[in-house]
Amino acid sequence: RDGHEMARAEKSVRFVPFASELAELVETLDVLDRLSRTLPPADAVPYAVQAAWLKENLSGWQRKAAVCEALSSDALAALTRDIQDACNVSARLRLCGELLERDGRRVLAVPANPWAPFGGLDELLEGRFGSEDIGVEAFAGEIESAAFNLFNLGGAPLYIRMEKPTLTGPDGTERPAGDAVTVREAIPVPTEMGDASADALPELNQGSVIVIPPMDGRQAYVEIDTKGLEPGAWTLSIRCRALSRDTAETILTVPETVWPHKLPERQTLGLCHWGYVHHSFLSDQPEAALEDQLRHGTSVFVCTFAPKATFDEAGNLTGPPDYSEVDAYVEAHRGHGIILFFNYQSYLKGPAPIRSEAWNRACVAWLRAWVEHMKARGLDYREWALYPVDEPGLHPGLVELHIDMARLAREADPNILIYTDPVGDASLEDLQAMAPYVDIWCPNRTGIVLKPDSAKLDFLKATGSDVFVYECLGNVKHRSALAYYRGQAWLCAHHGFKAMGFWTYCTSQYDPWFNSGEPDYLLVYQGKGVVPSKRWHAVRDGIEDHGMLTRLREAADQAGNDPSRADAVAKARDLLDRRIAEVARFCGLEDDGEIPEVGGTRRQRAVEDRRWRTLREIRRDMAALLGRLAAP
Repeated sequence: RDGHEMARAEKSVRFVPFASELAELVETLDVLDRLSRTLPPADAVPYAVQAAWLKENLSGWQRKAAVCEALSSDALAALTRDIQDACNVSARLRLCGELLERDGRRVLAVPANPWAPFGGLDELLEGRFGSEDIGVEAFAGEIESAAFNLFNLGGAPLYIRMEKPTLTGPDGTERPAGDAVTVREAIPVPTEMGDASADALPELNQGSVIVIPPMDGRQAYVEIDTKGLEPGAWTLSIRCRALSRDTAETILTVPETVWPHKLPERQTLGLCHWGYVHHSFLSDQPEAALEDQLRHGTSVFVCTFAPKATFDEAGNLTGPPDYSEVDAYVEAHRGHGIILFFNYQSYLKGPAPIRSEAWNRACVAWLRAWVEHMKARGLDYREWALYPVDEPGLHPGLVELHIDMARLAREADPNILIYTDPVGDASLEDLQAMAPYVDIWCPNRTGIVLKPDSAKLDFLKATGSDVFVYECLGNVKHRSALAYYRGQAWLCAHHGFKAMGFWTYCTSQYDPWFNSGEPDYLLVYQGKGVVPSKRWHAVRDGIEDHGMLTRLREAADQAGNDPSRADAVAKARDLLDRRIAEVARFCGLEDDGEIPEVGGTRRQRAVEDRRWRTLREIRRDMAALLGRLAAP
């Protein structure tokens, strides 16, 4: 103080590089040596091999660690890598051996959060030995999911047969599960980050067998369709047996509660995903692709066909348009929602360029003929829309191109609906200029919806046109199923959006089963039929959530003047405000992100556990409040 030193303290800390790791290896060596002698011969070999390898290398690592300050940077990096690899391998062996020694069973089945990234044996090292709260809870008509992590603690591959599932109903009667239960395996697939994610969910093979390598794990994923199940408490049972003579069977059980209130008959939230099936890896099975899309809630279909037409130098059509391609698409997709005709203007050809006087004149006549054709086929204006430009604002001139194309559509027939999906670089002035020529806005989530400055979004809502939302970020095999996908439905409920969208269902030149560094965007995989991802199931679940939130809102509104139910109405409105906003924040607004960040997938598993607990808690509250406010 006043230039004089008032106090001084010193503290020294002695740091011994690699001390804890080497001590851990010394202890683990003793354990592995014991296990190599006490476990059955068929399982003991890996422990003996690892113990011998540690004995051979441990003293050398200890000598190098003692003089590590004198090592070159390359030698130090190699020592660090060798010791860390030895710790990782030895810890996994020790874990498997001690569990096998304790329980005497090579198969360990652990109930799991179906939405947390599967980590194999790492999950056991993290202490993830299952949760008591593993049951499936569903409103009548929903499809919900459960998962079990199956671990092979032995030294040889195990072939686990998942025998026919059964359901025991509220009356205690057991019956075959049939089509109500689908058992899948979560397959690790390569990602754009160079690692793997257990994302693909093919149905089990013809023999219903899962292969588990030695001292490794696989995830069985169970899909339960409640459409044919009466309300009440159910139990799903699946008998698991290894294909060997000396194994005991394991029964996987999932308690299931079917709440009495049903999904709305009409889907309350639309879904778009730009699935150009006809030139994708699903082009050889379009019927299966459409069935899969409908089962997951797709109701906004983007069509890249339009009537083919030509015009002369004066702008007159040279003949009737050719509707063959567009009619085939419309016939397959009509009645399932709305069809967006994307980049339709490229199908009008002639001697003058687009936006020339002759082309404009021909375009108006062409659109009028197209409208009459659609009417003749029984389509209403609300069943289709024009989509002239993708992502206005992404490049200079796209906003103006949208306005020019839409102005011609308005001239041809003011009842034609016009769709657009502006990105964040479209200014407020751009949006204002486009507004007279837009009936459906679909702003980008990151670029417009999530921005702290809400001026653009407020303007779009104020136009009175329908508002959708979409997102198109990469690295999707690592993106949170609950936040990025299911959470977007709650974001829609929060803002009142009519539909949500994701790029993309199947549109890519790349095979989703493989990856050489290209961006991941796809929601499904190809196989014998469409192979879903976990994320694709989460999209469907979000749409179902939205339907039940809508039912709760309607029930609260209808009971709003009933004093006897005032408490339930108040709680329902709080849920519809505060709790919806809480889950909507999962979708790009909370500190915990949508992909693994600091702490990697281990931390992400904890994040997804928290999110899943929150969703389940809110859904239980929804069920209780519907029970107080509405008849099933």
